[in-house]
Amino acid sequence: MATKEQQAPLWLLLLTPSPSGSSFDALKNAYEPALIQSLQAVSAATKASGTTQRMDIALGFSTSGMAKSDPRSSQYSDLHILLGNMYKLLCMVYSKSTIGIEFDNDVDARFILYDPTSDRGICTFNRETLAACRRPWKHIFFMSSDQGRRLRDTFLQTREMSQYSFVQGQDIKDVDTAVDAPYSAHGPQSERISMSHSSRRHFSVAVGGTFDHLHPGHKLLLSMTASVVEIDPGQPRKLTIGITGDTLLKKKQYAEHLQDWNQRQECVRDFLLSILEPDASSESTERNDNQETSARSVRDELHSGLIINYVEIFDPFGPTITDEEISALVISGETRSGGKAVNDRRAENGWAPLEIFEVDVLDAGEDKKRGSTEIDFEDKISSTEIRHQLHRRHAHGSRDNGTAAQTV
Repeated sequence: MATKEQQAPLWLLLLTPSPSGSSFDALKNAYEPALIQSLQAVSAATKASGTTQRMDIALGFSTSGMAKSDPRSSQYSDLHILLGNMYKLLCMVYSKSTIGIEFDNDVDARFILYDPTSDRGICTFNRETLAACRRPWKHIFFMSSDQGRRLRDTFLQTREMSQYSFVQGQDIKDVDTAVDAPYSAHGPQSERISMSHSSRRHFSVAVGGTFDHLHPGHKLLLSMTASVVEIDPGQPRKLTIGITGDTLLKKKQYAEHLQDWNQRQECVRDFLLSILEPDASSESTERNDNQETSARSVRDELHSGLIINYVEIFDPFGPTITDEEISALVISGETRSGGKAVNDRRAENGWAPLEIFEVDVLDAGEDKKRGSTEIDFEDKISSTEIRHQLHRRHAHGSRDNGTAAQTV
């Protein structure tokens, strides 16, 4: 993970909207060359500097067909397909390029959404706010297609007029693209599913997990959680992030390499701020570390008014059975039964059930069967596998009398 000295992202890859849709094959054809070239450059910088490099990957997602009265959850299915396939592709590129998650050539990449139209919709940014935001990107990659060059020119013109335009030694490069289809400002409308879970609007949304060694699967889960809560500034809005307490993790495999609660909370916070706040900072933070009287918790208030509560949990339920205002729960596909258990307990209290939003577990699928992924895909999306690799590395280093092992 990034060091404290490098919390601000220094790298940006600005992707044009996919011309062919959100299927995995379409995204792979559109973006794989650009991802490989930019991620390899970031990985080389990590090796040279000895510190983890972070890259924002700006991904277009149009909400032009979304009415103002539509709940944000009406876009959930479309966004889930797009982000799920992009994080899957990211893992494939990590594997092909032998880029690690928790090793010497780490790259901490995360997708941030921008709306290629003038609408804000479900996205934190549109083209203008992305270009003018307070992030000191020193290295900026653009796609080498006609569409990519048009986006580059607009981006740089807007950034030049903003107060955050100048970064000493800024490096701007084009990266390869495999396709140059006709530009569509609204993106791949033909593949839009436009399935709403319901007509409900959610102002208090929860998710829970261990979040050890934050990886692409975690980032997808947190991104989808953030996408459900409404953005209406006239209403109190809250995200509740339940993070498993240290005492429940002692029997985990390779527990000696588990991050403690404070480390895990800081990594989750850093990620959420990066996708939710243009300047990646919060208005105020309150911390409760008195473990004798209550669970640890951290409360952030973002500039947008959104409250994020990070709370230590000691059971599968957490605040979902103590906070009646929570109306939606986001879960991973492998914990589907947990959603029913939560609603059963809420029913005992006479409370309304939570609307359950499911996030698919990232899987290499057919690509893995075809052998295109030379390093096990699971290494990139499993906290247990990451700890296993750390264990092997530590053991190897000990046998070599402290000499660092090569990245596996």
